[in-house]
Amino acid sequence: MRLQEIITRDLVLYDLKVKDNTEAIQRLVQLLVKKGKIPLQREQDALLALFKREALSSTGLEQAGLAIPHARVDFVQSIVGALAVAPEGVDFRADGPSYVIFLFLSPQHRPSLHLECMSLISALARNQSFLLSIQRSRSSEEVFQQIVAAEDLLYPQWNEPKV
Repeated sequence: MRLQEIITRDLVLYDLKVKDNTEAIQRLVQLLVKKGKIPLQREQDALLALFKREALSSTGLEQAGLAIPHARVDFVQSIVGALAVAPEGVDFRADGPSYVIFLFLSPQHRPSLHLECMSLISALARNQSFLLSIQRSRSSEEVFQQIVAAEDLLYPQWNEPKV
């Protein structure tokens, strides 16, 4: 699994300005609907699942400037996700504002996919310069290129020719 296959150029919201984490999650889910990643009639189900998960405990990571709202649902067959960059930060009830927000939904019947995606995002996020480079990007395209570069650096074997 590669993050750049889940969060493509058109699934990046650059310069997100919202009043709270609820609105941030709503905007990202609306983007997933707009891009055909989840059906319009399941938008409310997606929001409910994400808000229920958020109510359990914050998905904002302390001191990282990152939030990862996520949920397992029964209406996707593979992982779908979107990313937002919020220059002013969004309160995800963590130890400071979140500037980078990775949102994803995974199939209910495939918990290993959910864990794999969390692991991938966490591995990338451990590199603070990666998060800073995303924050400093000036467009959705730049954000996407930062993801590609970070994955190539972290997982060079992905670029080796197949024999």
